[in-house]
Amino acid sequence: MTAGGSTRSRRGLLYLTAAALAVAWLLPGRPVPIYDGIGAPDEPYRYVSVPPGVQIRTRPPTLAKVTVPVERGVASVVELFTSEQGPQAEADITGPSLLTVPPASGSTPAPRSITVTLTPLAPDPADPQIDGNIYRLTWVAGSSTPTFHNNGADLFYLRATVGPPPRATFLYRHGPSEPWRAVATELAGADIYSALIQGAGDYALTRRPFPAAATGNANSGTSPWSLILVTILILAMVGAVLTIRLMRIRSAT
Repeated sequence: MTAGGSTRSRRGLLYLTAAALAVAWLLPGRPVPIYDGIGAPDEPYRYVSVPPGVQIRTRPPTLAKVTVPVERGVASVVELFTSEQGPQAEADITGPSLLTVPPASGSTPAPRSITVTLTPLAPDPADPQIDGNIYRLTWVAGSSTPTFHNNGADLFYLRATVGPPPRATFLYRHGPSEPWRAVATELAGADIYSALIQGAGDYALTRRPFPAAATGNANSGTSPWSLILVTILILAMVGAVLTIRLMRIRSAT
């Protein structure tokens, strides 16, 4: 191979690498929670009420609570997760959303902080569709009730009792007296599912067919076409590397 040919091959590989990095940077995907990675195996699922047939005994599940300051009536960054390995529930309010409190009124000062809590609850024995625990999301600000608006970036994560198959579907209800409804669900890890935060209320997973069950969350995942494009670029990079190596071997013989 000539010096000019070697230079062109290297330049082409550099262009492919730069293109792949640019596409990966522009992808709208959300990273997988760090507790679902290699080297951090999950401990057995902790139940509030152990269902029949489960032989493993564990410590009770944990709740999560965090108090965040209010600035100009808004607490826009809230992250909390339970303490299991890995966490069985997590709520992230980090996007351009609004968790707001009412302003001061008369002698009542405006709240200066909001306390957000995730509490594990046992499913009703008459409701066998729930996989694992129910997790209740609440927020309080003194005597005030905060209001919440999700602009598409705030997610709730739940760990299933086991990994798929079958895949699980997120369920939500505003209160115990209301029926469950399915929420668009994304598989975020080996046994972790995510859905947009709907507001305060109860969240759970089910593995059973559920009316109007929705999967795929346009606001919290990577589109299949983006993944295909990245795969093509990676294959092109591998092909370029192999081609350069073969040319070097041939020129050396």
